[in-house]
Parts: sequence; C-alpha cells; structure tokens
Amino acid sequence: MPKPFRWDLLRITDVQITPVRIPFKEPIRLSFAEETSFASAIIQVQTDEGIVGIGETCHTAQVDPILPMLKRIAELAVGEDPTDLERLSKMYLGSGGAGIWWVEVAVKAIAGLEMACWDIIGKKLGVPVYRMLGGRYREKVPVTAFLGIKRPKEVADDAIKAVEQGYRTLKLKVGRDLAEDVGIVKSVRDAVGEGVEIRVDPNQAWSPGTAVRQIRKISRYDPQYIEQPVPRYDIEGLKRVRDSVDVPIAVCEGVFSIFRAMDFVRRGAADIISSDPTRMGGLLEFKKLCGLAEAADIPVVMHVSWGAITQSAWLQICTSTPNIMYANDFLPANGVGRVNADEVTTTKFNHERGYVQCPEGPGLGLEVDPSKLNRYADLYKRTGPTKPGFFAYPPIH
Repeated sequence: MPKPFRWDLLRITDVQITPVRIPFKEPIRLSFAEETSFASAIIQVQTDEGIVGIGETCHTAQVDPILPMLKRIAELAVGEDPTDLERLSKMYLGSGGAGIWWVEVAVKAIAGLEMACWDIIGKKLGVPVYRMLGGRYREKVPVTAFLGIKRPKEVADDAIKAVEQGYRTLKLKVGRDLAEDVGIVKSVRDAVGEGVEIRVDPNQAWSPGTAVRQIRKISRYDPQYIEQPVPRYDIEGLKRVRDSVDVPIAVCEGVFSIFRAMDFVRRGAADIISSDPTRMGGLLEFKKLCGLAEAADIPVVMHVSWGAITQSAWLQICTSTPNIMYANDFLPANGVGRVNADEVTTTKFNHERGYVQCPEGPGLGLEVDPSKLNRYADLYKRTGPTKPGFFAYPPIH
C-alpha cells in the first residue's frame, strides 16, 4: 500500500518588495502616452523551509500607490501558510483596511503575493504551476506581435517583419488621430494580406459615437476584434458599440475584478474579455474569470505581461485553460514592437514562429538574478515609476 501523502505545513517568514524599472528596446506610442520603459514591483516570499517564491505586480505609474498596500499585505501574510490561497487573497480585502475601499489597487497588490505563493507550492511539490491549474491543455501558447503607433508605412514595415518571424496575429495600437487610425489598419492589411489576424486597440480613445463610425471604416480590413474603444467605465457605451457594428468587441481596461467582469457579461457588452491575473487579483481569480467567460461562451485573451515573472505566470494559465484560445499579448525577448531590453530573472522568453513554451521547472520555473534586480531597483530609485513627460508624447505628423 502506498503511504498516504502528508502535507507539511509551511509558514511565510518574510516578504521582500523591490520596485524596479526596465527599459524597452525602443519607445512605443499608445493613444495616451509614449512609453520608454515599464515599472513593476518584484515580490520575494520567504518560508520557514527555505523555499523562496517570486511574484511581480503592477505597471508603470501604478507602482507608487500600490507600495503601501503591498507592505500592509506583507505584514498580514507573515505567519500564514502560503498554500491558503483563498484565505490570503481575501484577507486584505476583508480586513477593514484601505483594500476594501480601493479595490482596483488592492487586487494588484494581492495578485503579486499570490503569484509568489503559487511559485512556493510548485517548488514544494516539484511541479510547474500549470500542473496545479488543470494540467497541460495545449503544448505551446500563441502570442501576438505588439505594434505601437507610428506612421502607417512604418507600422506596415514592422508588421511584415513580424509575419516573416512567424507571427500570425498582430496587435495594432491606434487612437491618436482618426484618419491615421484607418490608415494604419489599411496599410498593415495591404502589407500582410489575408490569413493574418489583426486586432486593433484604441486604448479608450473614442466616444461611443466615434467608435461606431471608426469601426465601420476599419471593418473592411477584417479586424479580429476592436479592444476597449471607449472609456473603461462606460459599460453601456461599449454595449452600444457592440450592438451597432459587425466587428467583435473586446473589453480590457474595464475589467479589474471578477465582479466587474460579471457586469460586462450580464449586460452583453463584449464578445471577448482581455485581462490578466494582476487585474483580477491573482491566478486563482483569473481561472474563475475563465470559467465565468466559458459558461457565457466568451473567449478570454491574456492581457500584456510586464516582465519575465508575469510572463511565466501567464503562460502557466494559458497552457492549462481551454478558453484562452486566441493569441495572447506577451512580450517575448525576440519580438517586434514592445519588447523589454532586459529582465530581472535568469530567463528570457523567446517566441518560435509566433508561439512561446511554458517553463517546465518547479513553480514558475524562474530565478531572480540579484545583480539585475539591484540594477533596475537603482534605476527605479533614480527615475521613479515614470519619466517626466510620460503623458506628453511628440506629434508624428
């Protein structure tokens, strides 16, 4: 008879939080900004058995306001069992502290700690995280080429490079100029031809009326979907757009918890949900989102990752979740467009003909490089989460 499995209790003994700033290989323009780098918080959770779990959360200007919540969560987590994921994720929201009032920030703080706890559990069991999230559903994860706003001809040139590298889905940023928006999509479709998916993201730049007009113009170029065309708080506006056009509509910035996602599902406001574990409050909450969306027959697309730690966590979920069926907005190190210049880990993720493999090592399958962590922590200290002028981009006309 096999011996019954016995789980030895683990305890969190310390939580270290390190804000970092990592440059992009080249600037990327969005509807609201020109980004030259990203900032995030790296979380290292120590246990009484010497296992260290790593997590990552947040993005750019959100890091500074999230740090006080992260520190409070770290205080609450010490002495807890890192395997009690439901308890840990609900503890701060229900503590009567700021989390219950500032949910949109609190879920991001909780997500970073929870990610590190998944890493601990995987290392304890000697298996990758995806084995605990449903096992392997797919062998490799499709990813997009993430192309920022440039002159239409320049975006088309980047699109051609991406297709030559094997990408079959291109994500185009628009939203700075109405004529330019249409020109970018047309130029890319003319350049890559049929058979390549093109998704278009204005990043909330349009009113509902303008969105309907723009999407009708863009629809002739067969976009896969339009992502978050209207401000994120405007559920009724998004529904109006969806009801008025033939192109699928995705919600992204508007979804920051499973409860908010339920609002979009109930109101029939979106064909696709684009989100990530950071916005949802952790990997476990994101899996719940996927189940909710699958029951409503709505596909889920994994929103852009920040650094290698979030990329690994995103890959663990994509590998194990059937409803994440389209290409995802990762940032592989050898990609086109928005690409990180470096990482704080010993691993970079490379795409191979438009796909990325999930790590097979225990937990998230990554280790932090102390020298790089120190280097990019120092950069954060010197520059803060954003550079001056982050929201003042140069004109391109």
